[in-house]
Order: sequence, then structure tokens, then C-alpha cells
Amino acid sequence: MVTSMHAFSIRLSRVASSVAIAAAAYIIVVLIVGGDEIRIAASRLDISCLIVSLALSLVHFSLRYLRWRYFLRSFGHRLRLPVDIVHYLAGFALTTTPGKAGETIRSIYLRDHGVRYSDSLAAFFSERLLDVLVVSLLATLIAEKFVDGRWLTGIAGVAVVIVLVVVRNKYVIGQLDTLASSADSSKVTKTIGGIGRILRASSLLLRVHSVCLGMALGCGAWLAQAIGFFVIASGLGIDVPMIAAIGIYTASILVGAFSMIPGGIGSTETAMTLLLITFGADTPTAVTAAILSRLATIWFAVAIGLTATALLELGRSRA
Repeated sequence: MVTSMHAFSIRLSRVASSVAIAAAAYIIVVLIVGGDEIRIAASRLDISCLIVSLALSLVHFSLRYLRWRYFLRSFGHRLRLPVDIVHYLAGFALTTTPGKAGETIRSIYLRDHGVRYSDSLAAFFSERLLDVLVVSLLATLIAEKFVDGRWLTGIAGVAVVIVLVVVRNKYVIGQLDTLASSADSSKVTKTIGGIGRILRASSLLLRVHSVCLGMALGCGAWLAQAIGFFVIASGLGIDVPMIAAIGIYTASILVGAFSMIPGGIGSTETAMTLLLITFGADTPTAVTAAILSRLATIWFAVAIGLTATALLELGRSRA
């Protein structure tokens, strides 16, 4: 019980650090832009718009979970639905880590149910890969307006395609096995061998039919959150077409991912604000839309993840 609570406290401290960074960034923005102006802009938003945005975030989480469950079932793991959902949601507690790598915390919980680390990590890797591809495609809806945007989405798309080819290449995996067996250090052998196992497992998930299904679910998931952003922006009086709003949201997510800042905190909001301004929004309203959208997406996910993690840790402590 002590060990379990200690592990939970470490995870909680990491989330708290991310929250503190975000709070500091938001406070700085409010001070620069003007707290009164942001408060006035926020007062124009009907609460129903925020509720709709939160509901669409739930749709986003649900579609991503269905993809995750499909990936695990591809490895032959058939976990009980309620338990499996809680395991998946627990990963969101650390979604503010760079590249969302903290979400792999769910692998520890799944190991207790016979899911190999290589399988759960391969599912995570495949998820992230398909998400980058989907978000890059959706970001092209706004990229045509900006030359830099076209380069960003183009580079991301090409990079993902290259990775897909590499992962599916048996020669690459064979070379990793050779390196692992010939390495002098046991630590290097273990690391390279682990990468090889993850890539081998990922190749099973990145077959044509799996990629198509994964991208379809991912597209629906990211569209849901992007439409939630549109609802908030429109509710604040920003005259931006839905297609453009989808492009703004996904392009901003891409900027946040490339920044490698935990959760894209600050960089994503900045991109959203600047893009909304190009569509005629005043700065206080654009900043308010960005902050409220992030509260309804990433911070909503963190809150759900913390709740799920607390339930899991409580169950493990009792066990």
C-alpha cells in the first residue's frame, strides 16, 4: 500500500507541476492582455456552449478508446469493458507530458492483467503515429492561408509516412535484433531489444485495414474536439467558418506537439490566438477562446485521468 501510494503521489506531483506551469502561463497572458477585457469577453459565452464543447470532448475520448480497444484485441487481449475503460482514462492524468508520453502509465496497470509492455506500448505508439497523420491532414484546411502552415503539415505528413514504412520493414526490425544480440552492454541490449519488440508489435497494428480503421476513428475524435473549439469561438462572437475553425484547432495542436513543451501548454494557445486574430477576432476574445477551449479539452482530460488513476490506486491498495 505504501509503495502504491508513493507511486500515485509521484504521478500526482507531475500533474501538479504541469498545472502550475499552465496556470503561470495563463496568468501571464491575462496580465499582458488585460484581466478585465478577458473577463468581459468570457461573460459573452453562454454556458451551453461550454457544455457542448465538454460533451464533444467526451466523444473524442470515446472514439480514441474504441481504437485503443481494437488495438489490444488485435493482440488477443479481451479485458472486461469497465476495467479497460478506467485503465485507458487513467493515462490522461499525465497527458500534459511531452508527446503525451506520460499516457504510457496505463501500461503499468495493464501489466497486472496480463498485457505485455510491448503490446500496450505498441498500441500507444500506433495511436500517436495515426494521430499525427490525422491532425496533419485536418490542419491543411487552414494551411492554404499560410505558407509556413503548408510546410509544417507537409513535413509532419511525410515524416509519419516514412515512419510507417520503416515500422513495416522487416529488415529494420531484423537489424535491431542483430544490434541487440551483439551489444556489449546489457542495458543497451535490453533497450534495443525492447524497441525491436515494440516495432514488431506495431507492425501488426499498422496493416492497411488497421490503419484505415484507426485513422477513421482518429479523424472522428479530432473533428469532435475541433468542432467544440468552433462552438466556443462562435459563442464568443468570432466570425470564423467551421472548416477554418477545424483547421485552426488542429494546426495549433500540431504546433504544440512540435514545440515539445509539456502538453503544448502556451504554444498551442498562442497559435490559436494568432490564427483567430487573422480571422478578425480582437486579442482578448481570441485569448479567451483559446483558454476556454483548452480547459474543455486537455484540462478536462487531466481531471478525468486523475479520477481514474485515484480509483485504480485505491483498488490496488485494497488488493
